[in-house]
Amino acid sequence: MRRPELVMLAVMLNLLLAADGELTLHNRDNMTVMSRQQSAVIESSAKELYQTLLKNKRDKNEFLIALFYSDDVFSTRAVPFFDVTPQFFPFPNNVKFISFNAKNDRKMILRFRLHGFPTIVCFHKGKITSRLERAFTTDNIIRFVNRSTGISPIKGQVPQVWVTEEGRARVDGQDPLLHLSMLLIVLGGLHLLYQSTRRTAESSEHDKSD
Repeated sequence: MRRPELVMLAVMLNLLLAADGELTLHNRDNMTVMSRQQSAVIESSAKELYQTLLKNKRDKNEFLIALFYSDDVFSTRAVPFFDVTPQFFPFPNNVKFISFNAKNDRKMILRFRLHGFPTIVCFHKGKITSRLERAFTTDNIIRFVNRSTGISPIKGQVPQVWVTEEGRARVDGQDPLLHLSMLLIVLGGLHLLYQSTRRTAESSEHDKSD
């Protein structure tokens, strides 16, 4: 097999191994979030949070899902799950997702009766209607949002997303573009292999005839 063909096959093999559906990640305040599809979660300051609550109090149809977190390991694991949750619900809708680092905000902790971090709270008409204080997985957060707002998640329109303990997001499910890319890579490799084999056979026959 010729050197260019070997190089091309090596490149295709690397692409095939890399096409496993993993997402590119970046950090936001030491929290791992997804960058392939931007999250609808808004990172709020204390002032922005209070302004959002005032708006929520006036708007009787709006729900506010707020994640109060800290810099501890439990929050670090919960934040990525929360960040991907909005992708499972139809858009537009009347649910707003925000997150707030309440570690050093004593006033916030006392006002919303935060007994620990992380804590997810649902606000409606400016009041707390429900809260989630344990079992922070994407499935549990989706169920919490569904029970708290009455809005059903999308079915069959998004892949299943989960986050490992290291905060590394992966995707599983039907991804047509990924499958098509893998198919093209395999077909390209087979074509190069066929061309190389044919040239080798023709060269061998030519040598015999000489």
